[in-house]
Amino acid sequence: MVCGPDGLLYVCDRIKNRIQVFERVSGGAKYLREVTVGIGTMMFGSCFDIAFAPDGKHMYVADGSNIRVWILERESLTVLGWVSAANETEGDDNLGRVYGILHRFIMEPGGDLLLCCTGRGLRRMRYLGVS
Repeated sequence: MVCGPDGLLYVCDRIKNRIQVFERVSGGAKYLREVTVGIGTMMFGSCFDIAFAPDGKHMYVADGSNIRVWILERESLTVLGWVSAANETEGDDNLGRVYGILHRFIMEPGGDLLLCCTGRGLRRMRYLGVS
């Protein structure tokens, strides 16, 4: 669970490939909406962790099963696309040659993502903007 720049709670439901959004209310939380990310992903699911761009406009979702970082427009929860979290890729699906689950990440103030990958350690993904 991550508190977003809008004060809402964003929760990863890894197995069901979705992010759910809640509002804090007296005595708990109120469900608002959800978005599915990585439709059709099996086994471990696609939504492992969430980070927000420094300006709060975009949300990033760590997808450990597909070794991707999904990019969403935060306000509308529109999925804009994804980038590979693998250093080296092969094939049309842009998946890494060596499987390593992207498990968690954090966003630094400048927008770079620090990726924590099981079996592969930490990697930095430089922020080059969203287009």
